[in-house]
Amino acid sequence: MDDYTDLNQRMRGKVKTRNKASGGGKPLLGLRYGARWTPSTKWSWVHLWPEKHTGFNGADTPYFEYMEHFSKTRNNQGSVCSREWVEDDRGVRKSFGNCVGCYELDIAEGDGEKGDRAVSDISLRPLAAFTGVHLADYHLVEVTDRETGRVVTYKKGNKWHKQGDPIMRRVPCIGRGCEHCQARAEKVFGKYIHWSLGTGHFGALSNFVGDLAHTCAKCGDNLVEMIYMCPNCSHKILDLTPSAGNTMTDDAIYDMVSQPCKCRNCGKSMLPRPIYECEGCKNPQPLGLFDVSFQVRKTSDEFPKLDFGTVRQEPIPEDLMEMFPKGNILHRVFKGDPIRKQMKVFNLGKNPFGSEEAVDYRRNDDAEEPEGADEEELLF
Repeated sequence: MDDYTDLNQRMRGKVKTRNKASGGGKPLLGLRYGARWTPSTKWSWVHLWPEKHTGFNGADTPYFEYMEHFSKTRNNQGSVCSREWVEDDRGVRKSFGNCVGCYELDIAEGDGEKGDRAVSDISLRPLAAFTGVHLADYHLVEVTDRETGRVVTYKKGNKWHKQGDPIMRRVPCIGRGCEHCQARAEKVFGKYIHWSLGTGHFGALSNFVGDLAHTCAKCGDNLVEMIYMCPNCSHKILDLTPSAGNTMTDDAIYDMVSQPCKCRNCGKSMLPRPIYECEGCKNPQPLGLFDVSFQVRKTSDEFPKLDFGTVRQEPIPEDLMEMFPKGNILHRVFKGDPIRKQMKVFNLGKNPFGSEEAVDYRRNDDAEEPEGADEEELLF
């Protein structure tokens, strides 16, 4: 199944997922915090880029799924869960591995060794991370050490900079009244970002992707789903052509195709794959999330929902493409945090597991390590 169909239907459907991806090496914390992006209440242009990861259920996904803990009463900080997670028809269940946040939740739920707590002050939520480019003006500003105030320089060189050059971070240009404009700081366009979406925002993006799918990427005309087929053997699962005389309602069709169906021909349970008919051309191709740049904003700061605006079908400029690593990187950015960092976040003085580091059971042996743009370059 191609990335577009997989993303479109997984978002719109009730697909149960399992997180299997992590990869080797330490978490790229610089990228996690330096490239984090979320929409503001003003319109922003973004272009997302697909990676290849293994979802919670073992299926390929163009985004990375992970679980996050957060506590407002303990330093007001969060931590990426280091356990492996399984989601099935019974709901999300943790499998194995060590995690301080999960340990504290277990105590609150009565599963821990120290007795019950009525209420836990640590939350847990699933997130889906995308990578992309924020299409806006930025200024290049020198990074300074917080303690000494000195300019931080690169320890090694590459094709973008020399050893000893000052590290430059990208600071948004706010337009009129911008202090960096007044200081005549160099202006550049675009910044590498990652965008993590919770359940509500993921659903809003799902609806947006569904709307895109009804536009032909070739001619721009409207598309209509005519047939749904098995992705494994191409057997016809649902026929909506006029000659078939199908009387199902739109709601009934959605309920059927938004979750895995067992194929009568091959016996596999998979998401049905749509075959479209276009009003303007033959061999239509549905417009996908990664085919377009689009505007997005949140409706408010207090109860933020997502609004989607204008769409432009255009490729990312080549100079901005250089920001992307050659391979997958999100599994490293959101790798489960070490136990020592989790203890600091949640104010635990003693390691509840009796070891120095988290045992990371989340594996993805096929995941490619990032090459090309280095972490320092992507960070700023």
